[in-house]
Amino acid sequence: KASIAQFGIEENEIKIGDKILIKGSTTGEQQLLLSEIFVNENTAQKAIAGDICTFKVPFRIRLSDKLYKVLE
Repeated sequence: KASIAQFGIEENEIKIGDKILIKGSTTGEQQLLLSEIFVNENTAQKAIAGDICTFKVPFRIRLSDKLYKVLE
């Protein structure tokens, strides 16, 4: 089942089109490409430090999972 992920951005930013990595002890390492982001319940192009953002994920995540931006 697809679900919704919610993360607080602590530093830098993420934006539509970025490749991200969600990592956790049970989740493992899951990568995905951001196609849509919501910041404060509104559609946004990017989320900056201090924002709470949500987006759809095709896998289950846990509260302790961490979000990383993949730099190429």
